[in-house]
Amino acid sequence: MAATFPKSARLLKSRDFKFSPYKRFRSDLFTFIVAPEGSGRLGVSISKKTLKRATARNRVRRLIRESFRLQRGRLMKSDVHVIGQPRLGEVWSTLKQRDVQEQFEKWMVC
Repeated sequence: MAATFPKSARLLKSRDFKFSPYKRFRSDLFTFIVAPEGSGRLGVSISKKTLKRATARNRVRRLIRESFRLQRGRLMKSDVHVIGQPRLGEVWSTLKQRDVQEQFEKWMVC
C-alpha cells in the first residue's frame, strides 16, 4: 500500500458524509461514525467551538489522517467520519500520534 493519502481516500462533499447504515463509536476525544459498506475514505470535522485556533485544528487533522493512513489496509471497506469532541480543546497540544492511533484501535476492536 502506498504511503500517501490521495484525494480519492477523502470524504469531500456533504453527500459523502450521509451514511446509511452506520455505526457510531464515541471516545473522550473523538466520535467515529463508520459506514461498514464504504470504500475506505476518511472525513474529519473539528469545529471552531472545539478548537478555536486553526493551527490546532490542522495539527489534529494531520494526526487523524496519518493514523487512518496507517490503518487503511484494515479499513478498505469502511468510510469513516471523525468528529472532534470538546475535551480535545484541553489536550490538543500534548496529543501524540500514538494517542490518536489508540483511539482508532479501540473502536476497530468493537
